[in-house]
Amino acid sequence: IGSIEENTVRGIFGTSRTPLGTLPAMPVAAESEIRLGEATILSTVSTGGVRSYDAVITRIARSGDGGKLTLTITDGDLLAVTGGIVQG
Repeated sequence: IGSIEENTVRGIFGTSRTPLGTLPAMPVAAESEIRLGEATILSTVSTGGVRSYDAVITRIARSGDGGKLTLTITDGDLLAVTGGIVQG
């Protein structure tokens, strides 16, 4: 789809390899909606395109700049492909 070059308090910035009008809209949670527990992430780690994988949100550090979270990947397929290292 593209690449993220900056993740700032003003938004996410990057380059799209596909015209944005041709892609389906993706819902994004507000910071107040994020909770500890099961989650789904999207990734393009293999040649099959975008795919969803299982994860668990294990830590949320809220701050004035939007906060950060820690994920534990629980999806066996994603762990097998990446060896357990998933950047993001």
